[in-house]
Amino acid sequence: MKQKETWSIKIMKHFYGIQGPLDEYRYQEINRIGNQAFMFLWAYLLIANMMAVFGALINPEVTLWIYIMVNSFVVIFGVSVYIIWQSKKSQVTEFELEEVNLPAIKKKMIRSTLIGSLLYGGLMFVYNALMATHFEQEHSFTDYLLSAHNIRVGLLQTFFFGLLMFLFQIIYFKKKQKVAEKREEIERD
Repeated sequence: MKQKETWSIKIMKHFYGIQGPLDEYRYQEINRIGNQAFMFLWAYLLIANMMAVFGALINPEVTLWIYIMVNSFVVIFGVSVYIIWQSKKSQVTEFELEEVNLPAIKKKMIRSTLIGSLLYGGLMFVYNALMATHFEQEHSFTDYLLSAHNIRVGLLQTFFFGLLMFLFQIIYFKKKQKVAEKREEIERD
């Protein structure tokens, strides 16, 4: 009988891009990668917070904006790229096509693309509304959210992001299919 995955395992598989079962090797590798990323972030935030405290004594507003932007950049690009790179390097994201049926993979790709694009679109729409109301200060937050132009722009962002995600997943899947076909040809010979 197949054991049902817990919510935390599903989140880890989604975050690290693992398809198929989460075996012991993959579990140990994502723990190692996550621990290394956490140790880097812990040391980085310790140093960044100390620098922010001293910078706030001189110019608090500029220090706050620099702190937010640099930390966002480090977390989004630094740590995320490290996690993706280590996941690929340790082959945690690799899966065999023989063990998974194709219709289920396509259904899962469409579902994950749809959820990801809707989440991205919603978060970007709210983020853009917050930034526009903060910096422009011409319109209120609700005026921005209810504007027909802004809703159209948000829907276009969501659509194109979803389309791009789906195309990347299709390319990755086709690449895996070609590798599996070459492997089968080599085994036949």
